[in-house]
Amino acid sequence: MRRVVDVMRELGYNDRTAQQIEINEALALANAGDLEGAGEAILEHLPLPPQTRRRIDAQVEGLMAMARRDVESSSRDLRTALDANPGRDVADDAVQIRFFLGESLWQTDRRDEAAEVFRAIEGAGLPRVNQPQHWVRSLWYLGNYHADNGENESAERYFSRFLEYWGDGELDRDKVAEARDFLNR
Repeated sequence: MRRVVDVMRELGYNDRTAQQIEINEALALANAGDLEGAGEAILEHLPLPPQTRRRIDAQVEGLMAMARRDVESSSRDLRTALDANPGRDVADDAVQIRFFLGESLWQTDRRDEAAEVFRAIEGAGLPRVNQPQHWVRSLWYLGNYHADNGENESAERYFSRFLEYWGDGELDRDKVAEARDFLNR
């Protein structure tokens, strides 16, 4: 991974893009169960401003806590990452952090809080376009939230929008099937 980052810098990509690749490497290691490797991947970062380091550390800690199914720690750490995120309402990684925070809250049946987080992703403007998978999946969660609350009109809107983007693809086929079942399609 280090070679990819070095080549990207040689080609003129900015450090923010390279940092995101390093974060994704750590996330992949954490999701594969290699929590030690994930921590080491983060430590390989070039020197970063303290605020950025706090955000990255908290984000990785939150995702590792999710991998351990420690949802309370995950929620706490992801909120810390979001609070430490410079320009947190407009940064691309804010969408990613929010998405994982929303999932963490959803898993602990804190659905009202999760819905607020998913709504923030929905209204994120350009950053959500740069993180389309998180944005589209947020639509599915919001559809479920409204369906669970008996707000069928809102649920239909969210599920329909979800299917506009994911209906004919290969991702999240189980979620696509659930949305279609709700809409009787």
